[in-house]
Amino acid sequence: MRTLVQDLRYGLRLLMRAPGFTLLAAGVLALGIGALAAVFSLVDAALLRPLPFSNPGELVMLWEKPPGNDHNRVSPLNFQDWHDQNHVFSHMAAVSGSFATLQTKTGPERLTGQAVTWEFFPVLGVNPLAGRAFTAQDETKRADVALLSETLWRNRFAADPKVLGSTVTVNGKPSTIIGIVPAHFGILWKADLWTLFAVKRSPEQRHMHYMQILGRLKPGVTLQQAQADMDSIAGNLARIEPNTNKDWGINVEPLRVALVGRDLRVTSLVLLGVVAFILLMACANVANLMLARGAGRNREMAVRAALGAGSLRLTRQLITESVALACSEASVGWFSPR
Repeated sequence: MRTLVQDLRYGLRLLMRAPGFTLLAAGVLALGIGALAAVFSLVDAALLRPLPFSNPGELVMLWEKPPGNDHNRVSPLNFQDWHDQNHVFSHMAAVSGSFATLQTKTGPERLTGQAVTWEFFPVLGVNPLAGRAFTAQDETKRADVALLSETLWRNRFAADPKVLGSTVTVNGKPSTIIGIVPAHFGILWKADLWTLFAVKRSPEQRHMHYMQILGRLKPGVTLQQAQADMDSIAGNLARIEPNTNKDWGINVEPLRVALVGRDLRVTSLVLLGVVAFILLMACANVANLMLARGAGRNREMAVRAALGAGSLRLTRQLITESVALACSEASVGWFSPR
């Protein structure tokens, strides 16, 4: 250890005596490492890190599949038929984006909201921070209830626990606040307010396609089994409702694939490959700089060898210098994108 410390001190002194070489080598390699770290953070968040939901491998998104389009939004009545007739999902929920006007003490405030069916939160395995989520009884009674995001609760209601059970005016109608959703929760888009959507059994609802559907597979059910079950339902609907469902199928895909998108997935991986190649080029350039610098130290190495330093001792000294330089470059490159 004493010898290692000596080698390290000597290597650092040499690097300080050649600031031009040190800064150039550190800058080249730090640029490559920084770019790779930044792109890998994106790839990790989009492709590698598990979705922040309970058992994310069971989550899927379902789309209508008319001729020429695999990702068509779903009509409320089709969703209701999927929900009632399937045998592969433990929960299935529909969500639609909406703007909501919340009446506060300072006046009306326009918020980003989501109108969802009662199984929306059970599908994702998300529990409210306080209060409760929607229930089947709420949907059956068509109750005017709503949930607030934690951010809205803290910013507009000063985190007052008495908000639960109180009545607020949403879109001109009184609604009872029944729960607070954690601030970290969000899917499809960030929302401040959730209202209950109840499907109306009216014929025109079959022609309106605006819902996005989330499903949770039953334990042990594969994606292929789910697709086969939904294909059967699509066939039944095509026979029963030929005016709206003829030649229309159902597309079932993993939630991560639906959220990220295949194009973004390919783009991210290509970008990661390009940046990795840039890092490889940076390493090659630094290696050439090290070789050029080493060629100018022949006399030093000869003197050290004449004084009794063996080849292993000289090699260890050079490795120690390289490690010290690499650590400094890696530190700059890793923390630069943060």
